[in-house]
Amino acid sequence: MQTPPLAERVRQLEEQMRIVNSKLSIPLADTPPMNEDPEIHSPAKSFQGDSGFQAPIEAFNQSLHHVRQKMGIARVVSQSPTTPTIGSSLRRTCSNRQTTTIRVGSKTLPFPVEHAYQEYLDFYFTDINPCHPCISENDFRAKSAEMLSRTEIRQSEKCFLAVHYMIFAMADMLREVRPPDQRGTSPGWQWYQRAEDLVGRQKFMGQGDLSLLQYLIFEAFYLMHEDRPNGAYLISGVMCRLCFQFGLHQQSRWAEPQNSFQQHQKQRIFWTAYFLDRRIALSCGRPYGMNDRDIDTDEPAWLDDKELYPDRPLPAPRPEASHCVYLACMIAFARFTGHIWDKMYAANTTNAAVDTEAITILDAQIRHWTDTVLPKTPLVPATREPEKRHLRQHLLVTTRFAHLRLLLRRRLMTSLTYSSQDAHITGQLASDIVLQIVPSSDEANQPSSFRFHMTVSLGSAVLILATLLCRPLDEIQMQDHCPAYIERFRQALYILQQLGSGLQAARRVLDDLKDITNVVVALIEQPSPAQRSHQMALPQDVNALFPYGAVDFAQQAGYVQEFYPVAEDVGYDWNTWNGIASPAHGQHGYGAPWL
Repeated sequence: MQTPPLAERVRQLEEQMRIVNSKLSIPLADTPPMNEDPEIHSPAKSFQGDSGFQAPIEAFNQSLHHVRQKMGIARVVSQSPTTPTIGSSLRRTCSNRQTTTIRVGSKTLPFPVEHAYQEYLDFYFTDINPCHPCISENDFRAKSAEMLSRTEIRQSEKCFLAVHYMIFAMADMLREVRPPDQRGTSPGWQWYQRAEDLVGRQKFMGQGDLSLLQYLIFEAFYLMHEDRPNGAYLISGVMCRLCFQFGLHQQSRWAEPQNSFQQHQKQRIFWTAYFLDRRIALSCGRPYGMNDRDIDTDEPAWLDDKELYPDRPLPAPRPEASHCVYLACMIAFARFTGHIWDKMYAANTTNAAVDTEAITILDAQIRHWTDTVLPKTPLVPATREPEKRHLRQHLLVTTRFAHLRLLLRRRLMTSLTYSSQDAHITGQLASDIVLQIVPSSDEANQPSSFRFHMTVSLGSAVLILATLLCRPLDEIQMQDHCPAYIERFRQALYILQQLGSGLQAARRVLDDLKDITNVVVALIEQPSPAQRSHQMALPQDVNALFPYGAVDFAQQAGYVQEFYPVAEDVGYDWNTWNGIASPAHGQHGYGAPWL
């Protein structure tokens, strides 16, 4: 047999190695899921994928490069007709898959194909960013296109790329509609782990830019909506520390000259972090991370994000098109959560959780804001037809402030020792929450972040309505309100059950409430009010059946702090995650009552 020429032999070797390389380069997103440890407190494991096989192949290609140069042979790069147009750093792996791969140093990571990638961004900027506006859409899309146009992602862009992966994780988690009998890895968890691998310990070392803060905001958001309070609270604390370390809390000390776009972005990032930290902290019943006395940064102007570009002067304010109007409302909400913690739940307060004077003062302050400030805030356009976004943001604001007012009296109401005035106020607030959400009940199984808000708001309303129905209201001359409370209770419980058919967080809330809701349902289903007997229907310790008796969910009955499913052979179970007691312990614990 004649030996082929050297040039032909080189080409044959290249083709053989290309075939081997393609077989080894299987994207991780298409491999069978491993038993992944959901505990985020442990250090992120080093990413081990197909990149481990590619180092020697790359070295072989480098050796062939010198041979080609000596012989004058040009390197042939095959182009697939399905390669996404979004950038040359991406390559399609299979025509019927939703993932491609992306190169970061020596690693190959999974990445959505072009149409899926655009769907992720569109969902984020439509659903999430209007309520957490820490990203400028025009700037983000331009930077993303430039980054993905290169053959390899730079090391300095790791945090920015990790933000992308957190967007994918949030979108998958919020769009997931999972029946109760389906178990497995949480939606978006594979993207979350890729993001954690990119950031690594960088977030704990304080090394990074504004992209790192955006990443932490999204990580806390993801863990909160995944109903993981311990993780969300931990990350929100890191987020606050980095805000101080980067100097975002003190605008007067920002480096000069300061680009007006950069200044606006810093303000948006800081105040989004501020709001999210206060919301998570009070939900978990723990101290918040930013004290108002340490903050000297202006709130962002009400600019239209569509008109905002990094290389142009700031546009004129357009409140009707600005996401920062809603952010201003949430900043006010966050300040009130801080006041509530300081006056009622801080460690140096004495029995303040049932201090009627503190409750009255704080309630009056919140009511004053909703009655006088909110109507003057251009959350809903006055001169044109409001969009769905405007109406949704207004509903979020009103129900969230009502939820905050209910929180003030939750301990008092669940003790069943409330007065007629307390019953009237809380009954009206809980009923208003239900009535505002009822028109959106058809969205119970539609992919959006609003489902989570529906869940926590209705859970709060059901809890308060249960306290009103578990006590003979004729004792406080409120019996005429009982039929309305029963109707609102049934409506809220029905929507929660609809949400529970596709949302895990709703199923957890229903499980938290089941002991008391079962009692209330049995009570209100008696044939008639005349035959309804609280003494016969209610257990003697009925007030012990109410969940969320302790503000800090870790102090609730049945909490097992040391229990976490960390072994590889332990399946992921929502009933045993985040300190909720395992059924094996014969106890019943509750999750965090999110705000």
